[in-house]
Amino acid sequence: MQKWLTRPVVGITVVPGEREEYQEVGAGKGARTGVLTAPAFYMQDEQAGTVTAPDRSALPPVGEIPNVDFPDVETATLSNGIKVYFARRDAVPMTRVTLSFNAGTSADSSGKLGLQNFVTSVMEEGTTSLTSVEIAEQQERLGAHISIGGGRDRTDVDLSTVNPNLDASLDLMADIVKIRRSIATISNVSGSGS
Repeated sequence: MQKWLTRPVVGITVVPGEREEYQEVGAGKGARTGVLTAPAFYMQDEQAGTVTAPDRSALPPVGEIPNVDFPDVETATLSNGIKVYFARRDAVPMTRVTLSFNAGTSADSSGKLGLQNFVTSVMEEGTTSLTSVEIAEQQERLGAHISIGGGRDRTDVDLSTVNPNLDASLDLMADIVKIRRSIATISNVSGSGS
């Protein structure tokens, strides 16, 4: 330990006050604000040219708006009451699934602030049958990616996977979402583990 705490010491002294202007800052001052807004010149085809400000006195013309083809959204309700929305696109042989819970950090009670963040952290740490490393290995083997996150109003579990492995990927996602954790996993996340 003493190897890193011996001399020589790097000392940095910060002295407040006026500073000399740097060459590159002085070259690119904007006319309106007096601060650096763009490079003073650019190189194109090995020729130096000046950067000119765009004309903002008039709005740019509106071009033709292309027709956007949104997929039809199919809806269904599972036997347990969960609503399913399905939008099909066939351009890429992949499926994206989002399991969205209508609760986020704003649902945390005053005595349990941080609960949503804790729960999402525990979900990423493993299940009763898989460790976090095994979950990562399964995702790699299946060509899947599962992410868990949330905000003030929602908590989402996202799955992106290739179509041939959809069933196995959904099984992995379901195993992660089920809150069945060991005390060791919870201790590791909360920082009280040994």
